[in-house]
Amino acid sequence: MNPILSISSRVENVLRLKRFGRRLKQFKNRHKGRKCILLCNGPSLNKVDFSRIDASRFVIFGLNKIYLGIDRLGVRPEYIVAVNRKVIAQSTEQYSKLPIIKFIGTPDREPLIQEDAYTYLINTGFYKSSRRFSEDICKFVHEGYTVTHAALQIIYYMGFSEVYIVGMDHKFKQHINGQENMKSIIVGDDVDHFDPAYFGNGQAWDLPDIVNSEISYKEALEVFRANNRKIFDCTVDGACRIFPRLDIESLYSPKAT
Repeated sequence: MNPILSISSRVENVLRLKRFGRRLKQFKNRHKGRKCILLCNGPSLNKVDFSRIDASRFVIFGLNKIYLGIDRLGVRPEYIVAVNRKVIAQSTEQYSKLPIIKFIGTPDREPLIQEDAYTYLINTGFYKSSRRFSEDICKFVHEGYTVTHAALQIIYYMGFSEVYIVGMDHKFKQHINGQENMKSIIVGDDVDHFDPAYFGNGQAWDLPDIVNSEISYKEALEVFRANNRKIFDCTVDGACRIFPRLDIESLYSPKAT
């Protein structure tokens, strides 16, 4: 490797990350003390009655291809987080049309999507830390083997006091033990996400790594608890046992009588 080019690349990366950080600082404690709902992408989202969730009580985060649920589920997040390169590549056109603030991971030197008024790039590749949870997203965000973990770091930075996770089924019919994180192609409908077109019909995805995801979740829970903040899992029939559980009814407004 040409040492001059190597030095030039490192300098370019440093300047790039500083630029990301300057834009991200505005989100520090933006929602201090508020509550948020973090929408994951499991099939159980189809069992949630979003008409009974009062949007004025919560700020809503979505992940990856949650845009498929805006009409299907009747829910529109205020923020979207995506860090997986395959997801970002498959969603670039949709993201460009969404007037929703998006936090997009950049593990590579050249991002797949450019910054704009609604798009904020986060450093998910160039960092040196043994910690899986970053309290300062201006420096880095650890992917933690799951976009849910990346979103929790952003939520923490924004100052939320309580997080309610919905749709984190944490079980995959198409998961193949021993092949975690490997590329796979789904033939036909996607049965592991809330919409059959999510990764369906020949789209590529990375097989989930449940064990490493749980290690990341444990660290996230420790950081939240150490700072007197809370994470609850309200997923309908979810399989994750890391976070304290609450029934989805706890998020619903009372029915009119």
